[in-house]
Amino acid sequence: MSLLNTMVRPDNVDPLSAVEALDMELFDEAMREAGIDSTAVTGRGLAGARGLAQLLHRLNA
Repeated sequence: MSLLNTMVRPDNVDPLSAVEALDMELFDEAMREAGIDSTAVTGRGLAGARGLAQLLHRLNA
C-alpha cells in the first residue's frame, strides 16, 4: 500500500497493471507446464492487477 501514489500513480497505473497481468499469465503458464493447477492463484492475481487503477482512483477520491 505504501507504493500507491508514490510509485504507482494515475499517470503510470495502466502500463503497470498490464505488466502485472502479464506476469500472472506467465506464472500460470509455467505452473501448468509443471503440472500444477494455479487457477485460483492466477485468478486472484489477475483480479488484483485489473483492479489496480480503480483502487488508486478510489484512494485519490
